[in-house]
Amino acid sequence: MYGIRLIDPASGLLVPTWDFEDKARHLVSSTMHLHRITRILKSLVSLSPDPTSPLSVLHHVPSLILFLIAQHNSGRLNLAPGTLAGDELETRWNLCIRNRALREAISELVVTRLGMPESPTEDGRGSWKWTEAEYEAWVVSKARNAPDMKQVARLRQDADLEDMLLDEGEAGMYARAEKAERDRILAEENEAAERARTSAAEEAAKQKERQREDDTEEAKIRTAERVRTLGSDGEI
Repeated sequence: MYGIRLIDPASGLLVPTWDFEDKARHLVSSTMHLHRITRILKSLVSLSPDPTSPLSVLHHVPSLILFLIAQHNSGRLNLAPGTLAGDELETRWNLCIRNRALREAISELVVTRLGMPESPTEDGRGSWKWTEAEYEAWVVSKARNAPDMKQVARLRQDADLEDMLLDEGEAGMYARAEKAERDRILAEENEAAERARTSAAEEAAKQKERQREDDTEEAKIRTAERVRTLGSDGEI
């Protein structure tokens, strides 16, 4: 509805869809939609009583807020102070972050709409903006089992391709052809990996059989040596 795609549930990584700017207009122009985002954030908090649980969805709350700030700084979304969306961001969304230290850090971004300053200017604002790259790096560094940056790039490509598949024109034809080729390559890679696993399993079984034969032969040798030793001692 709002042109936001979740491409990695484990980390909460979000990307804008190709029509994000058009769909985001609904978000910033209507209090109904803004309040819906607030309810979503509050629901994520209420559904995660234990932040250490593997099933916790608390990480989606700061992820969504930081994603929206990055879109504001890219010019795709207007969250300026004094606007409906900007006021909602400052007075409600940010308060949904349960972790106090994280909430205070993100509050700085919310107030200035800029990155945490390395060398602040005279008015206290940072010298660089919070960008999509900053957002993605944050997700990768904070989330459990987060993808690395190469995986992030691939997830973004997959999301873009899915969007293009909906196009009925030339772009859609290209996307469908590209998807078919990628599916073919992926199938070949999976087949090669399966062959490698099968080969490794067969080699392990052969190695185990050789070891068993070696152990049996060694046992025979020890038995024969014991028989010879006992015979030479006159015990037979």
